[in-house]
Amino acid sequence: LSEVLEANDPIFLLYLDLDHFKVVNDSLGHGVGDELLQAVSKRLTKIVCDDHLLVRLGGDEFAVLGGAEDGAAETLGQSIINGLAEPLALGDTELYTSGSVGVAYSMGDSRDAIGLMRDADIALYEAKAAGKSCLRLFEPAMRLEADRQLDLQNRIHRAVQNEEFELYYQPVFSSATGRISAVEALLRWNTGSEIVSPGAFLSHLEQSGLIIAVGEQVIERSLAQLGKWIKEIPSAQDLIGSVNLSRVQFRSPRLVDVLQESAVRHGVSTSQIIVEVTETAMSDDIALMAESLNRIRDLGIRVAVDDFGVGQSSLNSLYELPADLLKIDGAFVTRIDGSGSQPVIEAILAMANSVGLQTTAEGVETTTQRDFLASAGCDYLQGYLLGHPMPPEEMVELLASGC
Repeated sequence: LSEVLEANDPIFLLYLDLDHFKVVNDSLGHGVGDELLQAVSKRLTKIVCDDHLLVRLGGDEFAVLGGAEDGAAETLGQSIINGLAEPLALGDTELYTSGSVGVAYSMGDSRDAIGLMRDADIALYEAKAAGKSCLRLFEPAMRLEADRQLDLQNRIHRAVQNEEFELYYQPVFSSATGRISAVEALLRWNTGSEIVSPGAFLSHLEQSGLIIAVGEQVIERSLAQLGKWIKEIPSAQDLIGSVNLSRVQFRSPRLVDVLQESAVRHGVSTSQIIVEVTETAMSDDIALMAESLNRIRDLGIRVAVDDFGVGQSSLNSLYELPADLLKIDGAFVTRIDGSGSQPVIEAILAMANSVGLQTTAEGVETTTQRDFLASAGCDYLQGYLLGHPMPPEEMVELLASGC
């Protein structure tokens, strides 16, 4: 590649990666996977013209190198995508596959081999992220975003090492009594200059696997804090502590033990613990998560389905979800003030009541929302109108006031 670039003729580098190739290996075995790669190679040789260089990089990754005539790479890439959409006959088996394509040209900063390969790889990643079976042409903004993501990933690793993650707590109020019934532990990143919410870093923790260690720290610290409040504040004797679990944490065989051991260590009854899992995480594979969630419930810990209403759960799935509580997503609550979502919320409350689930409304920010939800029969309310996420020292004052 370096020798080709030294000729100073503009070229393109196309990267191809088969979509879901691991599924073939896992389902049909590596032998069939190898046959599939051979069949794909033969099909590619029919699509790629003789004056282009076609190579297999390894695994299910291929590359094509050619002259950078106007639109040549994009046209070729789309031809490859279309060609791979046709079924492949492997003996008596017919398989469908697809591929994602990233393209970079040897221009500007991509004049060197390393730069060109990096840019083609970035474009391929963008194609994968866009839903697979598509083509993305490298743009300089992609590299800036990749650099930003790498910098963020490095900062997050340092933040874990330096214990920069903190817990804030948001109160949850009983609509019947108007008093605090629970506190939800919320992870925050204290960078030294700002307090960052999980939306900016949670996916990085999950992708890197760091969420397992951080999640165990959250359980330990939140239950330690809950136990302290229960012991020291008379009005907090029946306080419930709620902690969020990532879908990745369910891969850890230690999860249930960590919850049980932390509860015992800090003198917290398991009946005073709620774990929250998003509706999307649960509906991805209810059967896969059901075992762990049922083991958690067997301890006496309750399970809440968070962000309910934004996923794809059906009425039937409400009977399958191993849960005790639904948390109605704030997007529905926000629309109460306008035209909107009152009938939807009433339907959710009716469905929850029909299967014996309690309900919490998130994102309550106005008195109109609060009053409607209370009158509609929502059990618990949470939002900035009632209490914002706050550090533990502020929560102490709120709990001590007897609210």
